[in-house]
Amino acid sequence: MESFDLKGFLFEIRRFWLLSAIIVSLAICVAFVIHLFSPPVYESDAKMVVTGKLNIPSAAAYSDGLEREGYIGTQATIMQSRDVTETAQKELTKQGKTPPEKPVLLRATYIPKTFVFLLSATGSDAEYTQAYLREAINAFNSLRKKMRADQTAEAFAALVDQQQRFRAEVDSATQALNEFQRKVTVGSLDEEVVSENNYVLNLRKRVADLRVQKSMALTGSPDHAGAPDPSVAAAAALDPNNLNGGALAQQQGQLGGQSSDQQLLAAKQNASSLRSERRRLLANLRPSHPKIKQLDVKIADAENQIQFLNNEIKNSGKEHLGSIDSEMQALGKEIAEREERLSKLNQNVAEFQNLKDRLANARETYQRLMASAQNVDVSRQIDQDVISVLEPASNPYSIKTRLYIVLAEGAAVGGALGIALTFLLSKLTPRFQTLDQIKRALQLPIYGKVLRDPWIARNRTVLDCTRRHIGFAESFRALRSAMLHLPEAHRDRRCIAVTSALPAEGKTTVAVNLAIALAAANRTVLLIDTDLRRGSLHQRLKARQGPGLSDLITSQEVRPGEVIHPTRMPNLMLLPSGARVQGISEAIVRFGFDRMLQELGQQFDYVILDLPPVLATDDSPTLCTYADWTMFVVRLHYSSPNETFRALEELAIRQVDVPGVVVNAVRTKDTGHGYYHRFLGQLEDRPFRQALPAGKGR
Repeated sequence: MESFDLKGFLFEIRRFWLLSAIIVSLAICVAFVIHLFSPPVYESDAKMVVTGKLNIPSAAAYSDGLEREGYIGTQATIMQSRDVTETAQKELTKQGKTPPEKPVLLRATYIPKTFVFLLSATGSDAEYTQAYLREAINAFNSLRKKMRADQTAEAFAALVDQQQRFRAEVDSATQALNEFQRKVTVGSLDEEVVSENNYVLNLRKRVADLRVQKSMALTGSPDHAGAPDPSVAAAAALDPNNLNGGALAQQQGQLGGQSSDQQLLAAKQNASSLRSERRRLLANLRPSHPKIKQLDVKIADAENQIQFLNNEIKNSGKEHLGSIDSEMQALGKEIAEREERLSKLNQNVAEFQNLKDRLANARETYQRLMASAQNVDVSRQIDQDVISVLEPASNPYSIKTRLYIVLAEGAAVGGALGIALTFLLSKLTPRFQTLDQIKRALQLPIYGKVLRDPWIARNRTVLDCTRRHIGFAESFRALRSAMLHLPEAHRDRRCIAVTSALPAEGKTTVAVNLAIALAAANRTVLLIDTDLRRGSLHQRLKARQGPGLSDLITSQEVRPGEVIHPTRMPNLMLLPSGARVQGISEAIVRFGFDRMLQELGQQFDYVILDLPPVLATDDSPTLCTYADWTMFVVRLHYSSPNETFRALEELAIRQVDVPGVVVNAVRTKDTGHGYYHRFLGQLEDRPFRQALPAGKGR
């Protein structure tokens, strides 16, 4: 989206300044007439204090929560509401007072950080205006009381309805709790839950023990639960008074009361202890020593006992595993039954707690609603809005807007309308207003900026410039420098066509003065006036009018040398347009124009064609095709973007090369040489005076 160009719009305002001035003048005149013939207006004032409701702490459920700013704004709106104004009008009608044709205007404002309201009534009837304000105050007071009563009644009815609903909820919760207590003995629920938990834990512990026994039976590991203390067995085996077979038999008799696993573990521990003792004695005794022999006998008995017990365990293992599985299965069933009973007990406990909570919440809400209903019922009997009149309706006084305010308002309205109309016209009839607009729109470089000088524009050239118009001459010196330093693609292409989109854009001014500037730089220049309908170059250069280009095109006997005339500027020759003839466009097409330009290009350094506007005739696009390239002229504050685009499109269709544009009618500050122009004006009396022959200057 294109951004708003403020600088360009200011130029548009300057462009339509007369229209804006007319609109502003009309608006001021209308405002003055309205002020002059407007009827008298009267105003009456009053002051009120409205502090809102009294806060009752226990009625929090009903309080409307007074907030300072929101409350004050609400009251001011109510004071100006339709209910208040219509009630005041009805009361005055009952009193027999006829309302004026123009209704009374009621305004309500307030003093910041206070609850003081300022009321004013404005009308054309003084007595009616004062009475209207007085009745409006009474209507507001009555409306606030009615609103408070309606709100209180509505709140009380809602509280009573909620109270009845929660009373039914309390009864329902009480009945449900009583029925549950009749079905379930709630006094011992917690004890039963604890007892069942402990019993289930014991059952699970017994199952874990059976799993250990089964694992040991399957792996062949002895049960250590009933095994004798190894230290006691070792001490008995090593007792010197217990080295006979009777002692061993006594020990085996003691082990007879133990299980096979326990006996096997004890026998292995006994054999291990005996071997350890034999290794200790062998360190000091011979193998044939009696003690060593006794230990060998004991070790052999222990190994026989171990072998016997292993055989016994293998035979009884299957029966033992079967008994363990049966016991574990029975314990599993009992655990499942006990857990189901425990789950039911927990459900009863949870249900009992929910019923108690439900009843407690319902009772609490019911009691709170009862208290709120009582407070609201009390507040209905109290006028909680503190409304007092500080100053009653004052005697009406005449008001009339001051004249300068009315005129200022009219001027503001007219200015706004003028700006809006200017904006609309600028969109309907756009013009190039700034150099930036030309650069953005055309996307072409600007070769030169010709200074705006109305004096020169009236068929004058830089040869006529004086010290006051030195800036105009410098514009073409800058354009000449740009021409002499063009890129190589255009520097050697010296047949240049100068044209524009429409007439009056300054293309002839650019062509003739550029030719003079090039001639002043010792370049031989031929200026051809190709505008065969209204050519005027001979007038600006004060040269002969004919014969000219039209004679050369239409007559086979005329030669180019016969139509080229000298000018008052050395090195500059003119080929004027010649006499006006009919059907010149067809003659141009038939004429060998390109061949002629090639011959003339060999005689002159530059050949400049001053062409008609592109959109005026077909001559210009046709002749542009014969030139090496075309210089396009745009006039600031005059050229239309739409028409410029059309002209450039027409040239593009003919394959015409337009490498850049020259901007005409540029302000001094936009050229960037304002200070230089003033300084140069103090040194030069006439620009290009060195090129003028003696006696030709003014």
